[in-house]
Amino acid sequence: MTTLTTLPGRRIVSSHGIVFGSSSRIAWGINTQADRLATATAAALIDLERSAKELDATAVVGVAFGLNSSTGSSANILGASEGVVVIGTAVVDEAFE
Repeated sequence: MTTLTTLPGRRIVSSHGIVFGSSSRIAWGINTQADRLATATAAALIDLERSAKELDATAVVGVAFGLNSSTGSSANILGASEGVVVIGTAVVDEAFE
């Protein structure tokens, strides 16, 4: 996985589409904000990798991260929530010859 849109020393052979991973506060169970963020990011990346493998991809390029925090009126209905979302493009790559 990379935030780059290319893979140095490799070429992208095919694109398998956009994949995403996510993680929410419910699964984190950790007290400090830094620890929650690190745990959530790791879980979202694992989910992203799983999604890419389901498409038979060998890499994910252009990975971007998003954070969500729900407070206010929606939190009154559903409860406050926090989440991490990662998104990228699943590809098949190979080494240059």
